[in-house]
Parts: sequence; C-alpha cells; structure tokens
Amino acid sequence: MATTDHATADRTGAPGRSWAVLLGLIIPAAVLMSVDKQAMVVLAPEIRSEFHFTIEQTTQLLSIAVGAYALFQIPAGWLCERFGARMMLGLSCVTWSMAVLLLPLGGSFAGFAVARIAMGLCQSPDWAASIMIIRERFPLALRAKASSGLLSGLYLGLVIGGPLCASLLLWFGTWRWCFVILGMIGFALSGAIFWSFRQGLRPPLVREASTLKGFDGRLFLKPQFLAIGFAYFFMMGIQSFFTILMPLYLVEVRHMNTASMGKMISVPYFFLYGAVIIMGFVSDAIVRRAPTVWFARVPLGIVGLIGAGTFQALSLSATSIPATIAFMSAAMFMIGMGQVSIWTTVQDLGRDHAGIIVGWTQLLGNGAGALVPVISAALVQGTHGDWSIIRMVIVICGLCGTIAFLLTNPQRPIVLPPRGAA
Repeated sequence: MATTDHATADRTGAPGRSWAVLLGLIIPAAVLMSVDKQAMVVLAPEIRSEFHFTIEQTTQLLSIAVGAYALFQIPAGWLCERFGARMMLGLSCVTWSMAVLLLPLGGSFAGFAVARIAMGLCQSPDWAASIMIIRERFPLALRAKASSGLLSGLYLGLVIGGPLCASLLLWFGTWRWCFVILGMIGFALSGAIFWSFRQGLRPPLVREASTLKGFDGRLFLKPQFLAIGFAYFFMMGIQSFFTILMPLYLVEVRHMNTASMGKMISVPYFFLYGAVIIMGFVSDAIVRRAPTVWFARVPLGIVGLIGAGTFQALSLSATSIPATIAFMSAAMFMIGMGQVSIWTTVQDLGRDHAGIIVGWTQLLGNGAGALVPVISAALVQGTHGDWSIIRMVIVICGLCGTIAFLLTNPQRPIVLPPRGAA
C-alpha cells in the first residue's frame, strides 16, 4: 500500500519508485509549466507590438496570471489535502493545458486577460501537490535534495524557455504556435500522470477531522506561519523584476531585439539552476551534522535574500549589457540558495497542515510576483522612464525578507491542538 511505502521511506530513505515519480512526472510538469511562464515573458514584446499594448498593459497581462495563481493557493492547498495530491496534480496539468490553447485565440486585452486568469487558476494546485508528494515520499535527510530537484525542474524550464520560444518564433514566424505546442505537450503529460497514479487517485480514506473541515484560522496566530509567507513574499518581490520586467528592460532600455533577448535572459537561469542543485546537497549535508535543522535552513536563506537584493540592485546600475547579465546571474544564484532554504523550511514546519502552509507561502510569494512588478512599472512610468527607481524596491524587499526569515524557526514544526483542548 502507498502508506506502507511512505512509512518505509521515512525510516530508511526514499525508495526507487519515489525517485522515479519525482524525475519522471513531477519534475517534467514543473519544467513544462515554467517554460510557459517564460514563453509569455519572452514573447510579450511581440504580442505588445501586434496589439499595441502599453508597457503598463503588458505588465498587467504578465502579472494577472501570477495574481490568479496566488489568490487560489490556499483553496488549492486544501483541495490537495481533501482529494489527494496525485489527483490534483493531474487535474491541474490537464486544465492548464486547455487554458494554454485558448491564449492564441485572445484578440484583445480582455481576451488575453481571461486566458491568463484561467491559466493561473488551473495551475494553482501544482506546487502544493508536488511539495506534498515529496513530503510523503522522502525522509527529512533527503527532502532538501528532493526539493532542489523540484526547483531545478522549475528553473530548467526557465533556462530553456527563452531560447526555445525565440527559436519557435523564428521557425514559425508567429508567437501563437509556441502556446499550441506547449498545450499539446501538457495533454500528453496529463495522461502519463493519471496513468501512473491510477491506483492512488481516490481521495484519502484516513484523514483527521480538522483536515477535512478546511482551513484553520488559528494558523494566523502562529508567528512562524506568518513569517514563512512574508519571507517568500519579499524573495519573490526581488525575483519578479527579473522574471517579468527584465525582458522589457532589455528591449526598451538596452535596445535588444526579441530573439537576442530571449537567449541572453537564459544565462542567469543557469546560475539559478545550478544553485538549487548545489544547495540541496549542502543543506542535507548540514542537517546531518548540525545540532538542529535551524543551521541548515536559516543562515543559507538569509545570505540568499541579502545577496539577491544587493546584486539585483547592482544590475540596474551596470553600464553595459554584459555587466547587467553578470550581476543578474549572481543575484539568481543567491535566489536559488534562498529558494531551497524556504521550501525545505515549509516542509519542516508542516505536519497535518502541510497543504495549507504551502498554499499560504505560495499565495504571498506569487502575490509579490504579481504586485511588485505592477508597482515597479507604475513607478517607472510615473518617473518618465527612470528604471533606476526600482533599486529602492529591491533593497527594501531584501531587508524585510531577511527579518521575516529569522522568525521562521524551522526546528519547531507548527502544531495546532485539537479544538476545545485545554
């Protein structure tokens, strides 16, 4: 039975089937959905040119899917707990694929907005489901490696997404075919997920009553619950400049064409990809030797936040494109360090409420991914194109994120007593 398999994993290490599920299904899903995120960012200048959108409208289209994704994170986490992470991962993939195929049909700002909202809503259970599957199948000593594997899939998609979408644009002569191809691949992967998990797609039969009743508001009284969410909010606030505004910055300010920008923007993602791989091994090595899990999570997270904010701000002060990309690459390496620390901390904190904690963290992180770029774009437009003002936003995010991460205390998992208990 699945429960026996998971129990064995917790005692002796993850079985081969768990690694096969991670490498063969969960990571490919993360790769595909992150390629799509990069597709919209890289192709945004083409879409903007065809439909005559302003910078603010283009930023809103890029952010609106992130906002929809963020707002549905807590319900998505509860759905994963209620109906099972496997079921929700498959449903997320198939419905997201449908939404991706609708995007090329958008002929106006409203049409694109509807398709982008649908993409965000349909994708929303993917991360909670993936994190919950990892927590079920991998013991504490291997969770950083498994989490870094999941993050590496996310960032591998961002690494290959730029060159892939730029190449498809040159090959087909239109941005639309990129989304058609991604949607069809998504349908194929959905079928593989349902087939592989077919024995475990029914809702779990054994659940505590509190889990089935839904979100427990007492979590908001836990400082750790609040802290992990805000730590991720500020980290994603730093990262969002690169993921959403950097392509527009390179085209508008550095005067790069879309094809060159799509290839250049992938360079920092190699550093991000490398960071999540390296830091997974580093964190697991520390946790085996340190007196508490705190030493394996918090210092790396703080260095990541401070370093990311510093190098990201320096990238906007650089006087050449190579220097900009070099500073951005250093910033993305630091973000990778922070990402591994945050997501292993989420698993350390979560027990019976793992899905909700993942959802809360994703809500704030993706909320920052939607909100911070819109605020930044408004500041740029309000200062008549002064992109340097974004440095202030980035530095504030780094400082606030550091304070929040200091309060997470991953060595003390979040536990709520039964309602009515003394």
